[in-house]
Amino acid sequence: MSMVKPSCFLLLALLSANVVRADEIVAPQPPAASVETVPVEDKVICTTERQTGSNLPHRVCMTASQRAAMRDNAHQVMSSARRKTSAIGGGG
Repeated sequence: MSMVKPSCFLLLALLSANVVRADEIVAPQPPAASVETVPVEDKVICTTERQTGSNLPHRVCMTASQRAAMRDNAHQVMSSARRKTSAIGGGG
């Protein structure tokens, strides 16, 4: 009598476990209408940033609208500083 290796049984079990009948296949369902989607402005975006003079990164999380407000504020501050420097006569 010949001995069958245990790996053959394992292979046979794995192959038979993945057999799916056609009537068992379920079509993917579309997302439910009651699920609320988050507007782009309210979506939280996290980035890893390093402060000047530090090698330790830290995580900063803000919504897209908060990032836009910070960008606009920084632009206004820099524009104001350029105007003040130009008025003094040292800007160029």
